[in-house]
Amino acid sequence: MTKFSGASERSQGLNQEQDSGIELLKLIMAYSISTSVRAAAQLGLADHLRDGPKSITELARLTQTQAIHLQRILRVLCANRVFREQPSNTYQLDELGRQLLSDSPTRLKDAALMLTDEAFLHCAGDLAQAAAGTPIFRDRFGHSFFEHWENKAIHDVFHQGVSGLSMASNHLLIEQIEVPEGATVVDVGGGIGGLLLLILQKNPTAYGILFDQAQVLENSVLPSLNQPERWKLLNGDFFESCPAGDIYLLQMIIHDWSDEQGVTILRNCKRSMSENGRILILESVIEPDNQPHGGKLLDLITMCVLEDSRERTLAEFEALFDQAGLRLKRRIQTDGLCSILEVGHK
Repeated sequence: MTKFSGASERSQGLNQEQDSGIELLKLIMAYSISTSVRAAAQLGLADHLRDGPKSITELARLTQTQAIHLQRILRVLCANRVFREQPSNTYQLDELGRQLLSDSPTRLKDAALMLTDEAFLHCAGDLAQAAAGTPIFRDRFGHSFFEHWENKAIHDVFHQGVSGLSMASNHLLIEQIEVPEGATVVDVGGGIGGLLLLILQKNPTAYGILFDQAQVLENSVLPSLNQPERWKLLNGDFFESCPAGDIYLLQMIIHDWSDEQGVTILRNCKRSMSENGRILILESVIEPDNQPHGGKLLDLITMCVLEDSRERTLAEFEALFDQAGLRLKRRIQTDGLCSILEVGHK
């Protein structure tokens, strides 16, 4: 009896080992899902399927691809709820695929093209070197990450992509952001102003300042508000100063910089902020647990390309606030990538 029991336990252990190996192998190959999403965005597959299902032959004609190869990409995406094959050799949008439409409110098509650009993918394979402190982006490209995107040929890929990354969670954030009557809201490094636009639409007495570099402000979405008296574009450098205001939005800004640089940005906001003003830090907060979270993935993405960047724990954020002469008033958790850290004068 003991002999058979031991054999059974060894067999069970072997099966568990094999199952674990298969699970790990799936993780190893998962990058092919990201690159398939990139191909779908580049080929405009979601837009081609906007009005209904199409055969693989028709999709291949529209995208100037070969049906036999396009179908291989679609198989992966169908297995991940981006598209759906139904009936055979006919494809339609699935739940996630609608987010890849060019006019989707989430703008995730832009985020997909940015996050799978060679600037990110070429560095992602060198995490071991990044862990050793090697500036892998500068080593590969010969210049810094932000200098890279100053090239006009690819400038829009980055800034539209950053906007898309933010827009994916803006609808969750906007419900939690409270703006007093008549307040001036300063969007620091706010890109094209997608979040500020939503705030001004929701709060009709608020005034907005979009504060960023001149070449970024050229693509601002604020003119769509059709109320030019309620906002202005202001070119500047947040390491030098920030405009006067009551509420400051820092959406995925601090994570790009070292602690010292982050404190400088916060101090500049504090110097210009009204007595009862607030700074809203909209970023991922890393929890000290073993649970999956998008912020942990974003942390590795930034580690690959920005030498001093990182996502932070709540304790690390509070240390920055203290150095800047600020204090955390409350943390608002959302279902998205970012939490809202509301910070004020000590």
